[in-house]
Amino acid sequence: MKYSCEIKISGTIASKELAFFVAPYLKASSLILLSGDLGAGKTTFVRNFLLSLGYNKSVTSPTFNIVKTYEVGHTFVNHIDAYRLEGRDEEIGLDELIESDDITFIEWPIYLNPRLLMKEHLDIDIKILNNDERLYVFNSNAKAYESLFINLKERYHA
Repeated sequence: MKYSCEIKISGTIASKELAFFVAPYLKASSLILLSGDLGAGKTTFVRNFLLSLGYNKSVTSPTFNIVKTYEVGHTFVNHIDAYRLEGRDEEIGLDELIESDDITFIEWPIYLNPRLLMKEHLDIDIKILNNDERLYVFNSNAKAYESLFINLKERYHA
């Protein structure tokens, strides 16, 4: 079954609330693919997710590092920026991170070998509507996210 939901958000507080709402549905080994133009809010979503777990340190885009791993209690969160990786993803062991028990966010997944993304995952595409508004498009084929979609639709009347 295909799950899909579109949510229009206005302002940074509403974006933060959305990440906080989604956070409890992301468990060990969750894979989240984040798409959207530069400045859409992909890293901001990860930052707000980490904040929901109690992580209060700096969270920046891993554009030059490629991967950043955050530890929050007993939870490990990988944040991957694949923008500069086209065709080189297997050389640096991303498959091991993706298949781990960690929660893994990947920005710019289009630059990765699709074979790496065969694991069940949650897609979040963030579209810029204007300076303050974003359209979050959630998609997944994974039954594990069914309750997330039910509750997103109920909470956001989507």
